[in-house]
Amino acid sequence: DLGPDLSDVGARLSSEMIRARIVDAARFNPGTVMPPYHRTEGLRQVASPYRDQPVLTAQEVEDLVAWLVTLRSPDGGADGGADGGADGGADGEVDDGE
Repeated sequence: DLGPDLSDVGARLSSEMIRARIVDAARFNPGTVMPPYHRTEGLRQVASPYRDQPVLTAQEVEDLVAWLVTLRSPDGGADGGADGGADGGADGEVDDGE
């Protein structure tokens, strides 16, 4: 197993926390192997055609967050009773610089 089980991530984390982890998981775990999917500054070993370009656009991040918050049960279904948590401290929506 390389990463956490995401089958109930919508029950464990708020959409803001999910978004923040997709954008840059290193903010929460500096030793993570998960790449930042929207951050572009401060990266090393990026091929020149991909420099200054996020892996995912802001809209793609929002689409991914929208799907992940639906995962609320251990079997990956959208049934479950949690509200996604209120573990604030994360940024709101992704700023795509436009």
